[in-house]
Amino acid sequence: MAESKTPVIIEAIGWTAGVYGACIAMPQIVRVLRTRTTAGIPLLAWQSSMASNLSWTAYGVITGHANLWLPSLLLTASAAWMLIMISRDLRDSGSRSELWQAYGLPIVVAAMTITVALAVGPLAFSAAVFVPAAVSQLMQLRSLLTAPDISAVSGTFLAMGVLCQVLWFSWGVLAHDLSNELVAGSLILLSGSNLACYLLRWFDLLRPQRAESLTTPDHADNLTAEYAVVRVRTDD
Repeated sequence: MAESKTPVIIEAIGWTAGVYGACIAMPQIVRVLRTRTTAGIPLLAWQSSMASNLSWTAYGVITGHANLWLPSLLLTASAAWMLIMISRDLRDSGSRSELWQAYGLPIVVAAMTITVALAVGPLAFSAAVFVPAAVSQLMQLRSLLTAPDISAVSGTFLAMGVLCQVLWFSWGVLAHDLSNELVAGSLILLSGSNLACYLLRWFDLLRPQRAESLTTPDHADNLTAEYAVVRVRTDD
């Protein structure tokens, strides 16, 4: 009896992770719409997110797991929208950021990752897909540690990200999906670090780099190129 229930439990956890994962970007999107800024959100983080989710979409189709490809496809669309918003704010800040450039990198990286999955197998795919996912988390972590303004970053989004990785890791263990076990297990640590840094900033226990150093021309140029530094827009 217990063995007969196991596939049902695995399927339930898989779809729970899938449905939950599909909604994970909504708090961040709502936050950007409400504040009308992407301050503290690095472009490369969402480029990496788009690349990772495009890769998982293809992997889910290849392995026949709808609970993988459907939420990943929705998250790809969310990342594409975020890139539009970030590119807009970067242009407003004086940086040259064309939309085709923002989309080019994730599409190329996803194509390479999918090729690895088809040519080598799931273990190599795990290593390949982990790179953009880790870059996304690390770039957001760097922003939380150094950006003077993180008003557009959603704490709910970060918290949901940790739980999402826990769900995917649990499903991977039960379903014997090595790719999910390796990637989600590692991302639990990275996403947890992001959430911890956000909470430290929220409670004013962690301060970014001193404001004086941000006024130097070289540093200001680098800062603008990485993420938008704009004031929160308010209604008239």
